[in-house]
Formats: sequence, C-alpha cells, structure tokens
Amino acid sequence: MHTIVGQENDGSYSVPGRRGLTEAEFIAYLAEAERERRPRWVFASVERSYPMLVHAGLRLSRCHDLALAEGLLLAHEGRGGELLRLAATARVGEQQPFGPREVVAAAQPPPGVH
Repeated sequence: MHTIVGQENDGSYSVPGRRGLTEAEFIAYLAEAERERRPRWVFASVERSYPMLVHAGLRLSRCHDLALAEGLLLAHEGRGGELLRLAATARVGEQQPFGPREVVAAAQPPPGVH
C-alpha cells in the first residue's frame, strides 16, 4: 500500500483523508501508520520533512521521493537537472509544472525504444 503525504502552502501537513495537521500530529500519524501498516510512503520531496522525522526519532522503512526519482529519470535521459529545475521552480511558484498532456508525453519512451 502506498500512502501519499505532503505539506500545504500554509506549512501544515496532509495525509490521506486529513489536511491541516500540525507537525506533532503529522509525526504521530506517520509513527502509528508505520507501526501498524508499514506502508510505502510517497513524498513530493523529503528534503524538508525527513530531517524533522529523524529529529523526532522516526525512521520510515520504505519511502519514495518523487523529486529524487524525477531527477534520476531525467539524468538517465541525459537531461539531468534540466526539467527538474523547471518543475521545482513551478512548484515553488505554486503552479503545476506540467499539464496532463505534457505528463503523458513525458511518460512515453523515446522513439525507437519499446
């Protein structure tokens, strides 16, 4: 099971079915879910959240960092950092980096690769 978590623009946190959690509530939710279900956590980026969790003594057993995965995939295509910077800039500006068509197009393999 994957559990997507995130941080809202106001600094609060969101988890499935709940928004506006404080830092303490967020840590408590993650700790309980980790003990009971051990999900695969999905973070847009762990750069800001994970140090807080480590400081609280919480280690997640399985975690995906989408920003890191994006960078690895772009680097594999020889475009390391190119679109990652664009996407990161869009996220900071509270914009969607890509529309649905661009996401679908980006997910397609290059010509000649099956």
